[in-house]
Order: sequence, then C-alpha cells, then structure tokens
Amino acid sequence: MAKKSEALLHLIISLAFFVQGVCVATLTPDGQISFTINHTKYSDDGTTARRRTREVCEFNVVSMVYFYLMTSAAQHAAQANVAYFCSDVLKAYRDGFGVNWIRWSDYVLTAPVMMVVVGVVNGIFDMFTLVSLFGAVMITIVLGVVSDVCATLARAPLNGNASNSAVCAVVASRSNVPAPDGEALPRIGTLLIQSWFVALAGVIFYVEDARLPTYTTVVAYIVTMYLAFALWSTRNGMRRADTIVTLAQSDARVYARTLFFLGTVPCVYAWVVIFVTFAYDLHFSDGRPPDFVYAINIVLLVLFLGPFPYVHYASLPGDETPHTSTSDLKRRCETAHATLGLASKSVLAWMVYWGLRRMQDDVAVTNDG
Repeated sequence: MAKKSEALLHLIISLAFFVQGVCVATLTPDGQISFTINHTKYSDDGTTARRRTREVCEFNVVSMVYFYLMTSAAQHAAQANVAYFCSDVLKAYRDGFGVNWIRWSDYVLTAPVMMVVVGVVNGIFDMFTLVSLFGAVMITIVLGVVSDVCATLARAPLNGNASNSAVCAVVASRSNVPAPDGEALPRIGTLLIQSWFVALAGVIFYVEDARLPTYTTVVAYIVTMYLAFALWSTRNGMRRADTIVTLAQSDARVYARTLFFLGTVPCVYAWVVIFVTFAYDLHFSDGRPPDFVYAINIVLLVLFLGPFPYVHYASLPGDETPHTSTSDLKRRCETAHATLGLASKSVLAWMVYWGLRRMQDDVAVTNDG
C-alpha cells in the first residue's frame, strides 16, 4: 500500500507539471527576449571609445519555463515507476543505500534554468551575467549531489566490519532477484516517460497558438533519455552497493555537512546579483518594478534559501544516531522535496504568465490611446 500511495503522489505531481507545461505553451503571450553582451569599441584613431552593447541572440523565456516544467513532469513519472515497479530499490534507498539520481538529474537541469528566468524577469539581459547565474546554481546542485553521496557512505557499514558483508548481501540480493517487475524497469521507465512527450508533440503540432519552436520537442526527448539513464543508474547502482563503501563514517558525515555549506555560497551569490539588480531598478530607475517581480523574488527567495536547504540538511546523518529512523526520515524528506519543487516551479511559471499577460495588456492600452 505504501508503494502505491507514493507512486500516486509522484504521478499526481507529474500530471500537474504536464498540464501546466501545456498551458504555458498555449496560453502565455510571446516572451521573446534579446540577450546582449558589452564590449569595448575602439575609434579609428586607436583611442578607446565608449563601451558598446550588442545583441547576440533572441530567446523565448516561455520556452525556458516550458522546459523545466516538462523536465519535472518526466522526473516525477520516473519516480512513480520506481515506487510502483521497484519497491526493492526504493526500500534499499530508504535504508540508507544509494542516492536519488532521478531527482538530482532533474535539479541539475531545472534549477539553473529557473534562476536564469528569475534574472530575465528582473531585467538582466547580459549574456555573461546570465551564464554566471546558471553556473552558480549548477555548482550548488553538484555540491548537493556529492553531499548526498557522502551522507550515503556515512550511513553504510565500514569495510571490514563484521556486519558489512551481511548488510551488503541483503542489498545485493534484493536488487538481483530476477523479479519480472524489477528486470523490466529500464524498458517500462523509458516507455512511460516517453509517453508524456508523445502526447506533448501532438499538442505542440496541432495547437496553432503554441508559440514554441519544434526544437523544444527534440530537447524534451533528449531530456527523456537522460532521465531514463538516471532511472537505469538508480537500479544498476544498487547491485554494486558492496563496492562503494570506502570512506570512514565519521569522515563522510563531516564531508557531507561541509559540502552542504559550501554549496550554499554559489546560490547566495546568485541571489545577491538578483537583488542588486532589483534594488537598482527600485531606487535609481524612472519607475518601480512590476508587482509580479516582487512576488517572484520574495516567494522564490524564501523557498530557495529556506525550506529547500533545510530539507536537504535534515536528510544528512547526525553525529549521535546516524541510523535512527533513516527510512522515515528519507521518506519525509523526499515528500518535502516533491511538494516544494511543485510549489516553486508553479509559482515561477504563473508569475511569468501573469507578467507577460500584463505587459501585453499595457501595450494594447498604449496603442489604443
């Protein structure tokens, strides 16, 4: 029953992301943005002239929102497959073995894109600044992955421990049992995740108002295969559980926490850039930022620097009782990650919709006047 309820939770969240992605693709006004770079221009006599700003490319901010919504839909569809078809892998993960590569694969793609969207709605169009925001958040996610790996090692028995071989034998046997549902995981996972994008392709090709180029569907399929590989890695990695325990538990706990705190630095840096830009617009420009910019900054700042880091830190093993209620703790943390992800990504998507719709209405009123 537990596996069915968890699979249902991820399936509902996946459907929510999928429906929102279709709505964003069909309802949101055109959000074409010109990205720029600044460079120094020399005059004919060899002296340095005023700095020049040049447009390098155009991109649709709606495509970015659509991308992270559909990637999240695929991620939760994959997790629903694991919860329903591979309860053995899920139980081993809950007992402290392995890392949720499916969730981290989603985060490393969607979190940086979300930060770029936040930068764009705050008026940052410089290509190099946006790339730095993207890279800063990606570094945070990568350090979070390594922190999670160290936490896994901290919960595992030491090599040479009398109980080590017994515990690893349980995990290995649990993963290697030739159960039909377990062995079919890569095929089932790939098929079910791709079914989302088969439906999506039909929507994009047959809805005339969809303003997204067809290459986004190709990108969606690439992400599909990426997540399918993560799904396979989650399964296959459990079979080598007896080979990954090489670090002392006490050292692994220290490394996990150290990497966590190091990972917060790039994310804080990205938000400092956002709020410096926001403060400049607020105090030094002719007008104040629109209401939806306030909403995006406040809500996402609270989520990015509040519950998200807290949930990850709470999942790290403690010094005194690292094995206490590991299964319940990881279950609660995974549920929190799923609900927080749905909240933050949905808020950003609909704030962008609200902002673009308002800008379209303002332009229409100005033209009528």
